[in-house]
Amino acid sequence: MPKKTIKERSQEIGQAIARSTHKLETAGKKAQSRVEDAMDNVSQKAKDLINTTMGKPEEDISSPACPFRTGIGKSLEGQIGETAGAIHKYLSKNKTVPTSRLINAVMRQKHTRTNVHAALGWLMREAKLEFEEDGALVRLRE
Repeated sequence: MPKKTIKERSQEIGQAIARSTHKLETAGKKAQSRVEDAMDNVSQKAKDLINTTMGKPEEDISSPACPFRTGIGKSLEGQIGETAGAIHKYLSKNKTVPTSRLINAVMRQKHTRTNVHAALGWLMREAKLEFEEDGALVRLRE
């Protein structure tokens, strides 16, 4: 077998490096594509989870500045009263709970955050609620 010249050896090494670089680039592009697909999938699952946990954002708000639901056939006072009833029912069943858990539980029942806060104020004004000193826990007043 004839010996190869330095030039021939250099060309073979250069071609081998080019092939491995190409393979490395291809593998990198495939990995990047898979990571992007996985991130899209996780992002969509997170959005779905938020929508099922917190409820979909209200779409029937008359203006961006309006924090209450409109166009549902109930007066604002009626909506807040209904939310207050949901709060009362939840606290009757669960006794003393963290305020944040109460708010999230009532919001999962399709009440808006604004209505929940207004209803808490309404019930507090009527002396139906007791809060811990720091406001972290809430319960019905006995």
